Amino acid sequence: MTTLSEEDSAPGQGPLSILTAKEIALSGLAFLALAVLYFHDMVGGEFIFGGGDLISFFIPYRMLWLEQVGDFTFPLWNPYILSGNPLFATLQPAILYPLSLLFIAFPFVLAVNLTVILHYALAGWFMYLLMRASHCGRGAALVSALIFMFGGYLVTVRIYLSTFMPVAWIPLLLLCFFSGLRKRDLRWGLAASTVGACMFFAGGVETCFQMFGLLVVFALWPQGLFPREPVPTWRWRLSYLGAFLAVFFGLIAVQFFPTYELSKLTERAGGLPIGEAARWSMMPKDLLQFLMLDPYGYLTRSEGFGNNQVWLRSLYVGAIPFLLAGLAVFRGGRQAGVCAGVALLSALVAMGPAGGLYSLLHATVPFLDTFRYPVKFILPAVVALALLAGWGWDGFVRSAGSAPTAQNKRAHVWIGLATAGMVLFGLINAFEPAIQSAMQNRGMVPPAYNEVRINLFNSKRLLVFLSLFCLMLFFFLRAERKPRRWLGAALFVLALDLVFSGYGFHHKVPIDDFEATDPLTRFMQTHAGKERIYIADNAERAKDGGIAKVNLRGNLIQGPKVPLPIRTVPGIYQADGWAVMRQNRYLKFRKILRVPPFENRLNLLRLANVQYIVSRDPLESPNLQPVEFHDPSYPELKVYKNTDFLPRAFMVGECRVVADEKHIIAKLLDGRTDFSRQVILEQPPEGFECTGDDNPETPSPHPVGSVADLVLDYGSVTLTATTSRPQLLVLSDAYYPGWTATLDGKDLPLYRANLVFRAVVVPAGTHRIRFEYRPWSFRLGGGITLVTIVLCGAFLLKPKRRHANTNAIPVTPS
Repeated sequence: MTTLSEEDSAPGQGPLSILTAKEIALSGLAFLALAVLYFHDMVGGEFIFGGGDLISFFIPYRMLWLEQVGDFTFPLWNPYILSGNPLFATLQPAILYPLSLLFIAFPFVLAVNLTVILHYALAGWFMYLLMRASHCGRGAALVSALIFMFGGYLVTVRIYLSTFMPVAWIPLLLLCFFSGLRKRDLRWGLAASTVGACMFFAGGVETCFQMFGLLVVFALWPQGLFPREPVPTWRWRLSYLGAFLAVFFGLIAVQFFPTYELSKLTERAGGLPIGEAARWSMMPKDLLQFLMLDPYGYLTRSEGFGNNQVWLRSLYVGAIPFLLAGLAVFRGGRQAGVCAGVALLSALVAMGPAGGLYSLLHATVPFLDTFRYPVKFILPAVVALALLAGWGWDGFVRSAGSAPTAQNKRAHVWIGLATAGMVLFGLINAFEPAIQSAMQNRGMVPPAYNEVRINLFNSKRLLVFLSLFCLMLFFFLRAERKPRRWLGAALFVLALDLVFSGYGFHHKVPIDDFEATDPLTRFMQTHAGKERIYIADNAERAKDGGIAKVNLRGNLIQGPKVPLPIRTVPGIYQADGWAVMRQNRYLKFRKILRVPPFENRLNLLRLANVQYIVSRDPLESPNLQPVEFHDPSYPELKVYKNTDFLPRAFMVGECRVVADEKHIIAKLLDGRTDFSRQVILEQPPEGFECTGDDNPETPSPHPVGSVADLVLDYGSVTLTATTSRPQLLVLSDAYYPGWTATLDGKDLPLYRANLVFRAVVVPAGTHRIRFEYRPWSFRLGGGITLVTIVLCGAFLLKPKRRHANTNAIPVTPS
């Protein structure tokens, strides 16, 4: 068994015993400096990070919740899209994520950039600490940190903040969880629960799902990772796992309950069919991205990116990490073998149905059928590869002082690999025209592949770095004086390969372009006021099933359907909108807005308080008035004013009770229905008799009274209603659990109206009516979270009990 150095195996200490406070602090500062240098062009305030989902979803949501916090309102509700939709419950705004304080402490653009830079630094730093805590040397820790920090996976996910931010915390989660398990110390388990809660608050539902699954497995089978260490009894392990999960769910309850409530009302409730869930699976050819830089042009050609799966842009780590991981596995330790097995299973699941495992898991594992894009499940393989490479380096360095014969054999292997790489480089260089021609004849050209010349260049690049690395290790084994300088040179080669594989590929947007307001947004900000707008599907969908290209706040976005810039600007009320988590009922309402004939759709838009309609195709109706509007970027866009829209809140004198959703939709699609006189309810209202019948020709009573003093806030609507007889007040805001109504300060039953809107019964007289969003899910979850924090605090303040065995445990870096 390999003996650890005295520095690395202080007996009787915790998992960070080999680390001094000085090394922890200096390593953190070093990784922060490295991240700042990597993104040096993003710290001056001239640019903001851009890219698809970042600019379409994550940045607008942060702008909105900051606006609400600035008005001293907790951001629970988004009143601007889909006639109102939950904001906090969608998880994407990451409102409770601790590092979201950056958006309060710094100007918005700087906060966005610091978010990306800081999480790059945390990813590297936490991986370094994890490897050092597992008794690896500094060089091994640096190897793993560089691979995790600068590998292609983070290049891919940095535009998806809900994935990118929690991924950075994974090494710290593993460190805390397994430290508590090995040392029998619940305090580390509480730390792991806190880290997991941070990951969840950052939006990392899928990340937590994957990592927690592995934690459960290895809590029940710790011998898989720690084969040479004594492990606690199974009862203690179950108790530890139970405490970890209980504290985690207690901490996240304030977010979990609202998110779960929304998830049960979305199109994903009950699970997605495998055809929808398995969209954007990895293909076997995508595995080449680990070894070769940008073989399919995802990084350099946005059009090529769109023609293939559109989530995974890069996985590049190069050949060196695989070489080191091979060393770890070759040494035969169970720890390395299990880790390699995790990587293999991860890759098979990421391939979706083609990998064989995903279909089985989709049908059997709870909640897995609610996730889309199997490609996301490559994450455990990325983490495992970084760990294996670090272990491989550590094993190589520790075995360097072995017998001269064995060391000579190893030296021959390294010089042989270096020579083979240089020979291959020479052959490609010598026969490059012939190789180019052969690749073109085999169809290895865009759009399926990157440019032939680029792929050949990247092939030579791969061989150069691999050869140099092997040569440095050869010199290390043969050097008689200061051999460790050659290890430093090898690390430098690895760092160069990784850093420059993704350097400069981040999408940066000039601030002036990001902050510029497009003509359509300016028009609606001036004219729409408190009324809603509607953007027809044809305005954002490419013609004839092609690919639309849109400049979205300085970002070139393309796809079969892309949002107009107005979608990214809070403050404009819309009857539709872009959101990841949406009520399924409202999606059905939005779908019937596209059902011909147009006059029937216009009747529904009238009901939804739509004053302006944006369309690429011409629209004709006596109630539509063309507006003089022109946007040079969208010359085909047309804007129409609906002169017959209903107010946001209005009175009706008659109702009809229809419990079946299909019949409600049929009634909505009947163009003869006069929504200004009759409302469709799903249950009889208290204090009002519904007398409507099936015949739309039957005259309905004219409504009487008025609505005045309408005040719209983020999570409330207040108005004054005056009527001479009992009537129903219809509010064309989305119905959702948690909305309450009061009349003159007293609770009032709230009803779902016209499939997706709200209605209340108003008695005769003048009354002040208030609608307010006060979800029980948030209050219940908040109470549980508060109790959990108090209990954890009390536990931590108790006198410390010794749970750990103070005897040193021999460790091998297998």
